[in-house]
Amino acid sequence: AVLYRELIDVLDRIDGWLNSAEGISAKEDQIAAKWTNRLEMVAKLITKLLAKRRVIPLDLLTAPAGTVTVVDRVMKPGIEQEQLEQTIERGWIWNGELIRKALVVVAIPEQPSSDREPPLFTDTIGTAE
Repeated sequence: AVLYRELIDVLDRIDGWLNSAEGISAKEDQIAAKWTNRLEMVAKLITKLLAKRRVIPLDLLTAPAGTVTVVDRVMKPGIEQEQLEQTIERGWIWNGELIRKALVVVAIPEQPSSDREPPLFTDTIGTAE
């Protein structure tokens, strides 16, 4: 399980690099675009390797209680219900057992609604001001 966690950490770093390189087109920077493509291929290979060993990312929309931690809630105009705003860290499952919780930011409506659905995730370590 330790090796799986280390590979997951490598994937997190690759995801961070890829997110920071979003919007770079081949016309703007051919070298950066090539490296981005290579990193995407490496990430896919690691994800496939983990999946073969039954290590899979947690599906946030169907995640059981206690598997997702909300690190912040941010107000977002124009929404009626809470929604996932950002995934900080993906959660992971190995052979059906949680090996890492997901860390997320949730968007909340500016004005509470009386017919509001229950919160997406209940484990919270931060809140919107």
